[in-house]
Amino acid sequence: MILLSIDATEGKTVFGIIYVILIALAIRSFSYKINVTGRKITTRTLITENSISILPESRIYIRKNITSLFLLYRHYDYGIKIINPKEKLNINANVNDADAFFELIAQLEQKIIFPVSWERFSTQKKLKLDQNLTVHPQGIIYKNKNYLYESLSSIELEQGYFRLKAEGKMWETTVLALPVSQIPNLTTFMSLVHHNIEPQAEVS
Repeated sequence: MILLSIDATEGKTVFGIIYVILIALAIRSFSYKINVTGRKITTRTLITENSISILPESRIYIRKNITSLFLLYRHYDYGIKIINPKEKLNINANVNDADAFFELIAQLEQKIIFPVSWERFSTQKKLKLDQNLTVHPQGIIYKNKNYLYESLSSIELEQGYFRLKAEGKMWETTVLALPVSQIPNLTTFMSLVHHNIEPQAEVS
């Protein structure tokens, strides 16, 4: 019989290595791939598989946040949430082809969701995107407050925010700063805004 003697320092090192290996295996088991076939989106890990289809009634929320600390650290928080009448799917989009994936989702929204939304908007003269946000020909309603295009100096989509600005007494001020991640069907929303904007308001 061979007795293996390990002192406290060596023991901590061994257990540390084992711990790192277990963490690496856990991360690997939970890392997943995203597959898009037609309008169906499927996420797969080694142990789970979930899928959802984009419908005309779907609400798609996108999240693209980047946190940086000078040049030393960058954290990407990319995600997409798809909500259907009877199901929803949260997708971690921190994948190598994230930008291409976001573009594909935007194309599917333009193809599947926008035509129905446009028809409803044209018929009803407004489109309620969710419980807080409504678009109508004269402006945008958010949480029961009406922002008329004619009262705005500019509309901007920048740094993860949709901003409405108006001329103040001394300078231009932001009257609404809405995180993009809270806007359902961003492509459809911006298409309607661009279509209805009054000439005096600038969209950028």
